[in-house]
Amino acid sequence: MATYSRNLPAELVTMILKLVPEKHTLVLRCLSRVWNIAFACGPYFSALHAATLRRAFVRRKVLRNAPIGHWLCCWPQNMKDAAADIAKRARVCHFHAETCSSGNPLLMPASFGLTKFLSSIIIKNLQSPLPASFYTLLKLKFLDLDGSRLNGPLSPDIGNFKNLQYLSLDSCGLEGPIPGELGKCVNIMDLKLGNNQFSGCVPDIFGKFANIKWLDLSNNNLSGTLDETPSLFTRMNLTTLLLDHNLFTGSIPESIRNLTSLFSLSLAHNKFTGPIPATLSSITFIKHIVLNNNLLCGPIPASSFT
Repeated sequence: MATYSRNLPAELVTMILKLVPEKHTLVLRCLSRVWNIAFACGPYFSALHAATLRRAFVRRKVLRNAPIGHWLCCWPQNMKDAAADIAKRARVCHFHAETCSSGNPLLMPASFGLTKFLSSIIIKNLQSPLPASFYTLLKLKFLDLDGSRLNGPLSPDIGNFKNLQYLSLDSCGLEGPIPGELGKCVNIMDLKLGNNQFSGCVPDIFGKFANIKWLDLSNNNLSGTLDETPSLFTRMNLTTLLLDHNLFTGSIPESIRNLTSLFSLSLAHNKFTGPIPATLSSITFIKHIVLNNNLLCGPIPASSFT
């Protein structure tokens, strides 16, 4: 099945439809002079189809310099190089790839960094490390690689993404310390690094994140005290703070009262000691507080739960 806008050149539609097997779906549309292309390539999408489609895009001047808005595709093994090449030449700015029904692994080609116009990437279950060229995507604002097998330390080159606003690397097999270079991503709003094996102290970089609203460092092996990251408790826009299932020690700092926009707080399954700070009751919007499985003592501030 295929649908396309009347504004799309008939020659281009005919050319692409000849390349797509009957069982696959192709959707082409044109909105406000920005091309939007989305197509799903099933397990039988052959290398020949990929190569032919790549050549077709390259040869058509109508697409060579067109600002392609969106490209979403199931990314089989035999499509990976063609995907990067088409994205590079067609000025793709949004890329979304997920595992195909064929079970072929998602592998990122070394040439992926050539797609300089990318501002948004969602790749689920990537089965390869990120190539060095990936960190040259300086326009990147949205990066979601949840469930990927990145395995190993998070590269300090993550600091290259100074325009990044959303970063989610949940369940990616990352380990070692959280690099201080992450603090260079000064526009970050959502930072999700949960369900990895990060270890060591959390770097005191949060004073640089003026707009951060969501911080998830849960289910790691992070240690040290929260007093070692004082800048974390200066972020008045922070609404969600998830630090549960780590190895944090020491007391919960009184300065937590500075997080005036906090809605959800989880510090469970750590080794926090001392009393629950009464200053929690001064946080107006807080609705969820999870502190179980620590070494806390003393009374529970009743006003914190009313």
